[in-house]
Amino acid sequence: MEPSNPSITANTAHSINPTDVVKKVMLYVGAYGLDKGKALFERASELIGFLPWWENEVKNEITMNGLEKAKERWRVLCEMFMDEDW
Repeated sequence: MEPSNPSITANTAHSINPTDVVKKVMLYVGAYGLDKGKALFERASELIGFLPWWENEVKNEITMNGLEKAKERWRVLCEMFMDEDW
């Protein structure tokens, strides 16, 4: 994800880059599953959701794109396992 407003690519007071937050949440979803990824996202929202770029640069990117893509990947994987003869 490229930030839509280059002037807010990183908050130097907190040294947090919104692009990094999105990548880390999505990596966590891929590694530990959707439920734990959502829990991490909610906790991050509690801790850093006050930052001015949170809504547009992180929250919308994850909820509108990232989690939906993750749900689709998990659905496909589950269907693949259901089709297999175990």
